[in-house]
Amino acid sequence: MYSSTKLATATQKVIYKAALLRASQIPAGFCYQRLSIDDRGAPYCLHGFNGVYLSEVGWYRVDPRGNREGVDAQFTPPKEQLAYSTRLPGEADVQNILAEPLPVVVQTLQSCNTWNEVLRNPPDVSLESWKQYSLISKVMDYEIRTLTNEDDSVVWKMLMYASHESSLETVQKQLYLSRYAINLGRMGDMGFIASINEQSIGAAWLRLWSGDDRGFGYIDYSIPELAMAVIPEHRGQGIGTKHPF
Repeated sequence: MYSSTKLATATQKVIYKAALLRASQIPAGFCYQRLSIDDRGAPYCLHGFNGVYLSEVGWYRVDPRGNREGVDAQFTPPKEQLAYSTRLPGEADVQNILAEPLPVVVQTLQSCNTWNEVLRNPPDVSLESWKQYSLISKVMDYEIRTLTNEDDSVVWKMLMYASHESSLETVQKQLYLSRYAINLGRMGDMGFIASINEQSIGAAWLRLWSGDDRGFGYIDYSIPELAMAVIPEHRGQGIGTKHPF
């Protein structure tokens, strides 16, 4: 678990350490991870640490926070041993070493007068917004498997995201949408599911139409129509373009 009670102090340590290293003529920068505050998913916050340039190793990431039970950060170049690792969907590891702190972090420190204010409004950058900051992310490894008849609930959920509807009930009440998920597993159906730790984060599936049973993109009874979606917190990571084979 990432302890949010130390957030403000940890952020200040990162800034002070970068300043001290640079004053000692050691190139230093800012690094980030996006971590779940309670180890259960949202809400998330940015965990900051430092990158230093070592002449025999190159850029090496180090975490200045103190260790405690369950946290064992070590300075063991060239092997990296950070305080935390990304383990949950929505968590991510920024690969950039930045010259300046992220603007959202600076804004949080400048606008909050107390620790409690920071804890109520921890700095965060959603995965969809990382491109805006030119961040390169390393998210958890995911697997892609073949869609089966037992994935009915996953397909309905992804159809909700693909159609930009706010609820499953809304999708299920509209025939022109629900046709993409009804009776999954019929002749001509096939697809793939992307998942992390057995949690489905995306899907792509094909359906063939015949007679008057046609979808939005119907061209011919021999040409299947594709539906696909990735849940919002995992978009922009190349999952939708990943080849399943």
